[in-house]
Amino acid sequence: MKKKDNATSEVIDNKERARQFLDMIRAGHDLPSEERLYFVLSAIKENLRYHHWPSREVFKTVLDDPKGSEYWRGWFDMPGLTVEKFADLLAIHAAAEFADDAQLNKDDQTPLEIYQARKETVIMALQEAAEMNALEFEGDIDALLSMKRSYAFQGWVLKDKAIKSLTKVKIYPRDTLGWFAACPERKDLVPGSLKAWWSTQPQSLNIEHSPCFHSINKDGVLYTLTTKQAQVYEILWDANEKGASEVGQDYILEMVSPTTTRLRDIFKKNLSAWKELIASGKRKGTFHLKT
Repeated sequence: MKKKDNATSEVIDNKERARQFLDMIRAGHDLPSEERLYFVLSAIKENLRYHHWPSREVFKTVLDDPKGSEYWRGWFDMPGLTVEKFADLLAIHAAAEFADDAQLNKDDQTPLEIYQARKETVIMALQEAAEMNALEFEGDIDALLSMKRSYAFQGWVLKDKAIKSLTKVKIYPRDTLGWFAACPERKDLVPGSLKAWWSTQPQSLNIEHSPCFHSINKDGVLYTLTTKQAQVYEILWDANEKGASEVGQDYILEMVSPTTTRLRDIFKKNLSAWKELIASGKRKGTFHLKT
């Protein structure tokens, strides 16, 4: 009988907590727009512990937007986010979507464990971006570059010192999201509702290069070129800048490697760069930058 009483009491407690949570999120409806972003994020993080309501209900109650489109636009229209906030944003919503799914995974991780693990993984991905110079950061990134799992993380919980250092470094939200979305491995770190919103946004070509053209950053993916490959890319880049994008293979080979018969052979040990950076022109024997 005592076990039954305890179970009944727990059900009542859960219902009461759910009611209180609903009252709390209703209060956020009339907040100014930017305050509502932080309010929703905080509410969804709080919801990880007991999971009273699905995330879409929080979006609907506070923002009148069950898909969260305006919510994500608000975050990613900001001029900058700290590394810590960006990681927190992705991790909280990944964990919330895990909790929204009634079919929990086989290892029985809790939403809070998913949140902590995902936050670490996002930060490590941003460290990789800093190491490759694939993204632009504002602030001193030395702390991010030197961060290692052995001392930055302790039992899936970030140490206070590590968190403080990450609040001083900013990223550009849309550029960073584009970098995550461009790679299948990183794309899995992006929550489903954010992916859905991002897929509706116009995507502009994003290509940057080092002064010597040995490093090409296209849509957040970094390609490293040899000297001859860099010379080929520079010729095509210059032609594109002048409005005459297609260049003949014979001309390029004469300038770069007269003994080579096919432009493709210069990239035979770097086929990913060949496939993603260079395309055949409309006229036979011509090439241009791949857009």
